[in-house]
Amino acid sequence: QDKATQKETRKLVASGQLEFVTGGWVQPDEANTQRYAIEVQLQEGHDWLRQTFGEDVIPKYGWSIDPFGYSPTMADILKDYGFEGMLIQRVHYAVKKELAQRKHLEFMWRQTYDETGQQD
Repeated sequence: QDKATQKETRKLVASGQLEFVTGGWVQPDEANTQRYAIEVQLQEGHDWLRQTFGEDVIPKYGWSIDPFGYSPTMADILKDYGFEGMLIQRVHYAVKKELAQRKHLEFMWRQTYDETGQQD
């Protein structure tokens, strides 16, 4: 980007008119990528955000816009990185309908290895 665009972007970020979600370098394949690969790209993106805009812009919320599938790993990683929530998009209509009827559209994503809920 040219200097004028960079300056305008910094102004929007500083005023809170532009925020970052997730903040990874890329949108990873959450269903098939190894944990290490997801963490590396997330850290790379957060490092760039810190160096470019400062510590205050590191996201606390994730948004999985159009992944190739979900796994509980992404929710676990974001928790480890201090995230407060994660929005997921592509959910089968029957699952979404069931969650809506039970008023569970907001939920804690329990890890398959965690029978007690300690890692929720």
